Amino acid sequence: MRQPKKEKKPWPTKDVMEQVYAMKLWGNNGFRFYSGDGSHHPKLVNPYIDTVSSFLK
Repeated sequence: MRQPKKEKKPWPTKDVMEQVYAMKLWGNNGFRFYSGDGSHHPKLVNPYIDTVSSFLK
């Protein structure tokens, strides 16, 4: 039995993220796309970079 083709709907996440950036809900810091202070805080970023780098090696 053939399944009916499902209609592809746009991801709601895209609309939400566009709104987050348009309304600068995570801040601005002079950049078009800014994901908040947590993405730039060395105590949060450096362990992540170390882990990913180690995994890729």
